[in-house]
Amino acid sequence: FLLQVLAASTVMGLALWLSADRLDWIALHAHPWQRIAFALAWVLAAAVLYFAVLHLCGLRLRQFLRRTPSV
Repeated sequence: FLLQVLAASTVMGLALWLSADRLDWIALHAHPWQRIAFALAWVLAAAVLYFAVLHLCGLRLRQFLRRTPSV
């Protein structure tokens, strides 16, 4: 489990690091709504990438939805 999460986190972090220079955040200071939209898009893309890598590593989200029997 730890290796799966580490792999997904590494890929996500690498993708965000490589994409950090693609957009001039300082120039977008005059356009706050556009800046917010870009930030939300990057966060959404990072989340999709993270869960896609987890899926490729064999971790299924359904495993977390199993309910434990009540005692």
